[in-house]
Amino acid sequence: MSASSRILIGRLGEVWLKGQNRRIFLAKLQSNLRERIKGLTSSAQVQLHHDRFVIQLPEGSPWAEVLAATADTPGLTRVDEVHRVERDLDALKALSVQLMDRFHRPGTTPRFAVRARRSDKRFPMSSSQIALEVATAALEGRQLPVDLKNPELILHVELSRNGAFAWMRSADGVGGLPIGTAVKGLLLLSGGIDSPVAGYLAQNRGCELEAIYFHSPPFISEESREKVESLGRRLALRQGGMTLHVVHFTEIQKAIRAHCDGQHAVLLYRRFMYRIANEIAHRRRCKTLITGENVGQVASQTIENLTLVDRLPDRITMRPLLTFDKRQIMDLARQIGTYDTSILPHDDCCTLFVPKNPTIKGKVSVIEAQEARLDVEGLTAAASEHTEIVSL
Repeated sequence: MSASSRILIGRLGEVWLKGQNRRIFLAKLQSNLRERIKGLTSSAQVQLHHDRFVIQLPEGSPWAEVLAATADTPGLTRVDEVHRVERDLDALKALSVQLMDRFHRPGTTPRFAVRARRSDKRFPMSSSQIALEVATAALEGRQLPVDLKNPELILHVELSRNGAFAWMRSADGVGGLPIGTAVKGLLLLSGGIDSPVAGYLAQNRGCELEAIYFHSPPFISEESREKVESLGRRLALRQGGMTLHVVHFTEIQKAIRAHCDGQHAVLLYRRFMYRIANEIAHRRRCKTLITGENVGQVASQTIENLTLVDRLPDRITMRPLLTFDKRQIMDLARQIGTYDTSILPHDDCCTLFVPKNPTIKGKVSVIEAQEARLDVEGLTAAASEHTEIVSL
């Protein structure tokens, strides 16, 4: 394809629907794209052209990796790897044949279609005529069934004033809003499946994340902490880094075990976690807490028990997974690349000292009576003040 040049085109989603502040969202998205691509290749150019971002990469760039990273950047609905030639039908047809040689596997017969667009209305052919001419050239020597409704292999072409374009490789974007255009949130990050997915979805709504992890050595191994840090790095990659607050939770758990009734242990853990997270969120100017909680999934996540923890923080708790089916969450975890790490067999602190019959429908009076046996303020302050900060 020596006669063509190659670019990535990022298609905008709901960002384009913003009103007077659209410029702020677009500027942030442009900055995020530059930051994300910077780790993969140098000297990339990211420019806004009308309703799309055009990304030019230097020779030798890892196109597939940049395509995937760009599609993973909130704010874009699709990214196309586009090849450009001069504004000439024969040149476009030749380019189309080259793309078919690259993307059609010999011996396979996928259903085929051409999607043509003529943005330059001065061009003396209609879109359907362009599609027919390109398809005829592309299918020469290939016995592929044409299916315009349900194609498996699609050749996109466009004729504009700036040239002729064709592409066959695209990636669906995550949509949403650029990270950093909403509030900063503090994610309660464990080593499980749910919380990384919740953080990912919060990022897709524009939230920049910090994270907090509750660690209980020596009962919980360093491998568990490394697992959490690995999950955190996946989220950090999307926003140019992330701060992880590691809270040593051992003394709190030992106090609960020594002085409180066992069936309330997990709910008491969660209430301490919310107190500490709220304190750190206040210190770090995080406007919301974010969790992977899901109604009814475990005993601590019944509506009654969620209500008991919600009484403590003075800011909203975002729960992106609240009504998801577990299979949906697992599918998302696989899609974003956290599932294999999440299922590694390392415990977290909420699995310590768990009773056979934990409290399902906690009552305020009962839980507060349990907490009256503890130095809640002192334990919370000690844990909050002796937090490790890790840059991911």
